[in-house]
Amino acid sequence: MAGFGRGLRCAGSVLAIMLATQMPAMAQDGGSGPDTQQPDPEASSEIIVTGSRLRGAAPVGSTVISVDRGDIEAAGALSTDRLIQQIPQVLDLGVSENSRAQSGGSGNITYGNTINLRGIGPYATLILVDGHRAVNNSRAFEPSVIPTLGLERVEVVADGASAIYGSDAIAGVVNLIPRRSLDGIEATARGGWGADFDEYQVGVAVGKVWDRGQVMLAYEHSRRSNLSGDDRAFFRSDQRAFGGNDYRVTRCAPGTLRAGGVSYAMPGQLTPANVGSLVAGTVNSCDDLVGQDLFPKQTYNSVNGTATFEVTDWFTVFADGFYSKREYERLPAYFSSTLTVPQTNAWFVRPTGFTGTSYTIDYNFRNDLPRDVSRGFAENWQVTPGVRFKLPGDWELEGLFTYGRGNDQSDQVRGLNATALNAALASSNPATAFDPYGLGRTSAATLLAISNFLTLSPTLNDFNGYEARLNGSIVDLPGGSVKLAAGYEGQEIETRLGSARGAAGTP
Repeated sequence: MAGFGRGLRCAGSVLAIMLATQMPAMAQDGGSGPDTQQPDPEASSEIIVTGSRLRGAAPVGSTVISVDRGDIEAAGALSTDRLIQQIPQVLDLGVSENSRAQSGGSGNITYGNTINLRGIGPYATLILVDGHRAVNNSRAFEPSVIPTLGLERVEVVADGASAIYGSDAIAGVVNLIPRRSLDGIEATARGGWGADFDEYQVGVAVGKVWDRGQVMLAYEHSRRSNLSGDDRAFFRSDQRAFGGNDYRVTRCAPGTLRAGGVSYAMPGQLTPANVGSLVAGTVNSCDDLVGQDLFPKQTYNSVNGTATFEVTDWFTVFADGFYSKREYERLPAYFSSTLTVPQTNAWFVRPTGFTGTSYTIDYNFRNDLPRDVSRGFAENWQVTPGVRFKLPGDWELEGLFTYGRGNDQSDQVRGLNATALNAALASSNPATAFDPYGLGRTSAATLLAISNFLTLSPTLNDFNGYEARLNGSIVDLPGGSVKLAAGYEGQEIETRLGSARGAAGTP
């Protein structure tokens, strides 16, 4: 068992000075769906456009894809990650609940979702919350920590922004902007179902806007059932019906016995009385994908809030934060293995003409053992208080601090214990032996002993972020204002990984 170890602790800073001549960014008219638009500085003088450090200025060379509040409501997405996945530039590959075989997927132990712009890779897309970085699980940030009811809009720069934000923004930037304009109460409820599948969502948001500030709090609860591969005809090992090949295996129940280099398809129950029915050169073929989920059952509880208060005409305090806990349960395929059965086994059946001391059986445990269900959760919370000072002219100084914590846990408690299984196969005592011949004679205690392998995988994350920025106009020219943006960013990230593997009771 490997205990918790202190992971990488790092801090970084960026001094950014940008000098540019900028015309005011004008908003374009957009229809339904995500719009390619630039925010209008006249509508909100405080806006900072994603992809630019210059306040109210559009990023150079890249358009901003904006999903506004109307688009969010029309989309009817169960969670924020599914909302963003509707944008054409986003590919659902890598870190996603239904794909762990792609780049980055192996570390996705809690079956979360993140954003992969243009298929470049999930770790090349930077996800921000209101323009600042957020706590993650050391692999990727999951957008569903922000409830859809608490989103004002989503801005996406899908053409790369590494010059502005760093190397983790090579594919682009997704900025989740929480609501600060809600004045009243909103509630939502939705449900849906399909073939062997259902989901629902309920939520409420409360906000108040007054002359010198605002406050908003949103909560959502969402649940989605699992989708089993058994309920979809295409999820089969034998793909011949779809123009593919036959990928069925011989690890079945009943299994395929291999003795002296000869294979025998086993009947449902093999005993010394019917051993003569074994036919040399035959095998049992079966689908080893049976029973597993295409994606797991998920339950989301997420809360986010914002607050702004103008203490004076020149001094403003603000804050945003979130809390989220997502729980999952995923059903894997049944265990299968190639068993070595020695003649010491309590129920050993010797094929006709075989004189060896052991043989192998390609075997599936679907009739003997439960599946090693994966259960766990991803819990994240963060608060970001900040201050803003209006300086002479249109100059503005802003500073903020982010404090966030993350806790991921993935557990499997009925794994196959190879040591105990081999001992049971070799046992001559019917009370402790394993029966691979289909008669169900293995004792409950023995079945528990051979399926008591634990895999516990926790991940703890601490995040501290510091930001300060100064921007404003230096001089007005006929073509527009010459603006300056300068700032500092620093992050302290501590990740602690743990892994406990072994039979139950192991220290």
